[in-house]
Amino acid sequence: MNQPILFLLVIAILIISFFYLVLKMIFTTRLKVAKRIEEIQAPQPEEKGEEDPYSLPIQERLLKPLFHKAEKSIMKWTPYALKLREQQMLTAAGHPHHLTLQEWMTWRMVFWIGFGSLFTFFASFLETRILKVVIPLVGWIVGYLAPIFYLKRKKDERIQAIEKGLPDVLDILTVSVEAGLGFDAAIVKVVEKTSGILSDEFHKMLQEMKMGKSRREALRNLGSRTSTDDMNQFVGAIIQADQLGIRIGNVLRIQSEDMRQKRRQRAEEKAMKAPIKILFPLVFFIFPAIFIIVLGPAVIQIIHTFMK
Repeated sequence: MNQPILFLLVIAILIISFFYLVLKMIFTTRLKVAKRIEEIQAPQPEEKGEEDPYSLPIQERLLKPLFHKAEKSIMKWTPYALKLREQQMLTAAGHPHHLTLQEWMTWRMVFWIGFGSLFTFFASFLETRILKVVIPLVGWIVGYLAPIFYLKRKKDERIQAIEKGLPDVLDILTVSVEAGLGFDAAIVKVVEKTSGILSDEFHKMLQEMKMGKSRREALRNLGSRTSTDDMNQFVGAIIQADQLGIRIGNVLRIQSEDMRQKRRQRAEEKAMKAPIKILFPLVFFIFPAIFIIVLGPAVIQIIHTFMK
């Protein structure tokens, strides 16, 4: 193996190892939460001497402090408007992997620089000048846009899950309120009986109310976190009913029927778009195979006939 290829392989391994350690450092902390809770609840053993700092893993001793310093520097030099926009997108996406704004901005910057540098490094071994310019440019652009598209995809998946599950949640709320429970108790029933995004969001709403926020403020925060038209419509209807003294049971039943109708319309819309989406793979993948199977023997026979 010649030296340039060996050097290229070593650099690639180092870059991949760096990304692995950074991502492991970010996500491992969250995976240890349950283990820490169990350790706290378990009987405490006798106290031992002070823990040796050199017994910690290398990512805890070296990479984690560097990562925290990078977080502070990046957040310091990031414009406020960009931080506000990223925070809104991160909240709408449901904070994937429980990432905070500081961690997300740092991860995005590391990915951008690492991806662009990797493409630039590979392009340096090419002989064509135009490729030496185009490939690094593509790498830097992809490294910048890929996290944005990832966050947007998470946001769209979250919105679809909320729109799909909201009618069922409203049915539970309607039945609970009409059975005699208060609205807050009905929300508790939803949290107990369901799981998923909506259950988590209603649980956050209850926690905010326990911390002293009013129901209206907690509902508005619920609408801003989910960033969906259906949820904002539901929140607005409940707040208005609370202000005007209207029976919440009737409002919930109307909202449930409306949301169910919207869900049915979305399903019909997707069904109408299906033939158009099938057209591309049908034309470029299925039809050529059919033509080869049907016309192939005839073409071979014609070729043999002309060759004779």
